Amino acid sequence: MIGAGVLAALAGPAAAQKLDPRLEAVLACPRITDAAQRLACFDAAVTPLRQAASNGSLEARSLGPKALDGKVRATKGQGYNNLLVQLENGDRWLLTLEGNERLPKVGSDVTIRRGALSNWWFKVDKGQTFQARFLGQPD
Repeated sequence: MIGAGVLAALAGPAAAQKLDPRLEAVLACPRITDAAQRLACFDAAVTPLRQAASNGSLEARSLGPKALDGKVRATKGQGYNNLLVQLENGDRWLLTLEGNERLPKVGSDVTIRRGALSNWWFKVDKGQTFQARFLGQPD
């Protein structure tokens, strides 16, 4: 699943940019003709890539956030029960609202952490916590 996302993220102009060495390792595997060696290559290459994706340390903007803390630059309502938040580093997050939460304000400090089931938790000013989805950087 990660391999397909990586290949999709690298299509087009993004492929011309200098790639993260972890991505280069994955992309080198299809060139191996022996099936067992190719599978071993993928197994070895995907582990560090998966770890980097889960802790947010990948540089490719479509694969993870730039940082796991920061300040709110802007907010905007997005339909029913959603709030779009952009941080000063450009990362965009979609927060799920559940009721009477105190909404993040411009300048609020935030801390973001990875949840157990591939979700994200977005904590504002050491208080209110929201379930969030990373949307990437603006174009």
